[in-house]
Amino acid sequence: MGKKELKKATEILKKYRENLLVEMNCLDHVLECGSLKNYDFMIDLAIKKGFKRVVDIGCAYGHQGELCEGRIEYVAVDEDFVDFYKMYEDNYYYSVGKYPFYIPFDMYKKDLAISNLAIGWQCYVNEEEFKEQCAALANDFKACLLYVPTDREKILKEYFKKIEIYKKSESKFVPTAFYYCYN
Repeated sequence: MGKKELKKATEILKKYRENLLVEMNCLDHVLECGSLKNYDFMIDLAIKKGFKRVVDIGCAYGHQGELCEGRIEYVAVDEDFVDFYKMYEDNYYYSVGKYPFYIPFDMYKKDLAISNLAIGWQCYVNEEEFKEQCAALANDFKACLLYVPTDREKILKEYFKKIEIYKKSESKFVPTAFYYCYN
């Protein structure tokens, strides 16, 4: 193998390692912070409310979609193109872009948008971006279920006529709750 081929092989290996590290980081996020319990709660509530499909905005690799299997249809949305988990299997759907962005949301008008540790978190979006996302959620979906810091509640009330609050935490670090929002 010549120097040119060795350099190319090294670049491919480096990219492969980076992808594995990113996926490992995504798995860590699903497994930590009670995220599996959060997703299980969100899916149970979606089913209880009569939804047939959830659209998970800010899904990373979408591993949590496994929890939906046999229970409810799962659509994954994330801003970074990744080789989504189960990307090439039936009944798993993915869209790439930072929400809001154009995907055929008319087909999702009857669906529940969910977001766990993504929409509404200051480390990802500022207040103006959160307002833009809320306006789009109110327009694009029948309802949304967001796990966000409680200081975002005031903004949610600007965009949604009805809000149900679940599992409000009183953490001294970042108080959070699930907000089921609809008009």
